Amino acid sequence: MSLAERFRQEGAQKGIEKGKLEGKLEGEMEKALSIAKAILFKDYPLEDITLLTGLSRAHIEAFI
Repeated sequence: MSLAERFRQEGAQKGIEKGKLEGKLEGEMEKALSIAKAILFKDYPLEDITLLTGLSRAHIEAFI
């Protein structure tokens, strides 16, 4: 394997790992928003929702 091929493979692997991480983070955010919406409809205080979901007040207020 040439040096160029090795660098290409390493770059591709890093790209795959970055894509997986971004997908995982996006999924976690979607899940937290889903939970926040559900407990918001149960009339939980905003402070409790931020504590339970880890979302910022601004994220939660964006869909109120």
